[in-house]
Amino acid sequence: MAHSDGSLMMEEMHYTATGPAKVPRKLCLIINDASGSYSEDAVDALRSDLADAGLTVARCITCPDQDLPEPAELDADGIDCVAVFAGDGTISGTVKALSGWAGAVLPLPGGTMNLLCHRLHGEAEAGDIVRTLADGKAKLVCPPIIRSDEGQSLVSISAGPGVQWYHVRETMRDGSLGELLNESSDAVDHTLNGPQVLCREPRLGRSEGYPLIELVPLDREDGIRIVGYTADTIGGYIRQGFAIATRHFRDGPHEVLGHAERIVLANAQGEQLQLSFDGEPTCGAAEVEFAVDRCPVKLIAVKA
Repeated sequence: MAHSDGSLMMEEMHYTATGPAKVPRKLCLIINDASGSYSEDAVDALRSDLADAGLTVARCITCPDQDLPEPAELDADGIDCVAVFAGDGTISGTVKALSGWAGAVLPLPGGTMNLLCHRLHGEAEAGDIVRTLADGKAKLVCPPIIRSDEGQSLVSISAGPGVQWYHVRETMRDGSLGELLNESSDAVDHTLNGPQVLCREPRLGRSEGYPLIELVPLDREDGIRIVGYTADTIGGYIRQGFAIATRHFRDGPHEVLGHAERIVLANAQGEQLQLSFDGEPTCGAAEVEFAVDRCPVKLIAVKA
């Protein structure tokens, strides 16, 4: 069943601890050097913080050039914790790769938005999080996620033609000004004229759909928060578009449609549904079912 409740904002979310986090014997450190906020200085500072805290980095993986680890190889190396210094997308991919693993994942704020880290650690910086873990004061959590045949999400799923703006974000990071202008023009056109996304089951919101619907997993029984984002003028689309590209779109005009354990989103014209899982864009079927579930591996938090 769905119901309307706009009182719980993402910034206020926290997760319930399932127990204390053990101080790791050995760590695997994952970094993403393609992240928009990556810097060698930040990685060097993190390595120094880990060493000062007495935490042993037995293996380091650099994404996207190297493959994410598998549970069996971590167990063979005696590694009981994977620290991910990256953005939400890399953290989410690591959690998926380690599904069912007995160890724990430590998300660290090494991305642009760090929404998951904000929920787990509040405003704590990476060095403070590491010291809290080493002092035996961190907790284990098993947060809700959203699953579908197209992928899974720890933070949020976006759907609709507005997802085109995530490609603009990549151009903002790596492309020229000319490429950025072209990508932005295409994104405006697609958002204005592309097929809207419908909340089909349960039937919620506008019958004509939205340029963007966001699904957020909540730590509650009816676990998916459903939000529709609108923009009624070309100026609004442009402003909202750049907000989407930088993942600040939650500040734009929106409508809380309700909460549900299960939801089906559909492309209004029966085309592929444009999707973004934790900030990583992809395409899915014309109609996609989403359901709330539990994270397949324990996460380490200092805020819980």
